[in-house]
Amino acid sequence: MSAVRADLRPAVGFFVGISMTTNAMKTEQSTGVPQRDARMSPCPCDGQPANLSATINKFDVYKCPSCGLRFVPPEIAAKVDYDELYREGGDYHHHIREAATLAATSATHFPRSRSRVLDSIRGNPPKTAMEIGCGVGSFLYALEQLGVVCHATDMSENAVGKARQYVKAEIEITHFGPDVFPGKTFDAIFMWEVLEHIADVRPLVMEIYRRLEPGGKFYLSTPNYESRLMWTDVDRDPRAIPPVHVTFWTRKSLQVLLGEAGFGQVRIEPCSFPSGAARRSGGKLRVLGAAIEAQLRPSQRRTLVATATK
Repeated sequence: MSAVRADLRPAVGFFVGISMTTNAMKTEQSTGVPQRDARMSPCPCDGQPANLSATINKFDVYKCPSCGLRFVPPEIAAKVDYDELYREGGDYHHHIREAATLAATSATHFPRSRSRVLDSIRGNPPKTAMEIGCGVGSFLYALEQLGVVCHATDMSENAVGKARQYVKAEIEITHFGPDVFPGKTFDAIFMWEVLEHIADVRPLVMEIYRRLEPGGKFYLSTPNYESRLMWTDVDRDPRAIPPVHVTFWTRKSLQVLLGEAGFGQVRIEPCSFPSGAARRSGGKLRVLGAAIEAQLRPSQRRTLVATATK
C-alpha cells in the first residue's frame, strides 16, 4: 500500500484509496521533477532557505523545510489578468452569477468559512472594516447591512464594477499597501481566498497589522494545502494552478506568517471538505471518501480560516 494510503483510517481507506494516487509532477521524490538540490530560494513566510520541490505548469515551486510553505518565488511569479478571470466564461464566472443574484434579490450565500465569521460578529460588528480582494462585493454588502463603514480593494475592474452596483464602500482597483487609503485604520480587516495569490506575503501582512486599531482583528481564509487531495489537485484546477496561486499554505506556515507580522493571538481552523478536488480526481466515491476523511481528520479539510488579533 502506498504511503499516501497507509496512514488513512480503515473506515476511510476503501473510499479514498480507490484512486488515491499522487500526481508525479508535484511529488518531491518524483523522477519527473529535476533534482536540483543546489537551487534554493528564501521562504517568503519566514526567510529560511527553501529547496526546489516541484515544477507545475512550468513554474518552479519551492518548499520551506522549516514552516512547510510551498511557493513560487516572487521574482518568477507571473502577472495574472483578473479581469479575464472575472468575465462570462472565465474561471471566476460563478462570481459573476453571484453578483447578478445579489443585484436582483439582495440574497447572499457564502462558503462556511465566511458564514461562521459573519455570524460571530453579527452581535457586535466592527465600526470600520477593510476588505482586501473584495471581488464582486457580496461580503461588503453583508457588512454594510450590519452598519459597518467599509473600504476595499480588488485587482479586477470587472469585479469592482459589479460591486459598485450595490455597495457604498469606497473601492480602489489596486493591491493593498501603504498608499491605499493612507492614514486610515480599521477595526477589522477581511481577506478571503487572497493570500494564495500573493508571492511577496510578508510586506502585505505587516501592513495589515499596522493598519489595524489596537485590539483589531484580521480575518482570512486560504486553501489548505496540508490536505493531500488539495495539493494533488493543483494542476487540475485552473483557479489554483500557478501563476494563479503562488503560495500554498498549511496551518504551521500560516501561524508562522501571522506571528512574524506581530499578531499575538492567532486561531486557525480547518473547515469544509474538498468536494471540487474530489470530483476532479475520482467521481462520486472519491467525494464520499473525501467527506468522511475530512470529518475524521481536520488536516484534510479544504480551507484554513484564521482570526488574528492585534
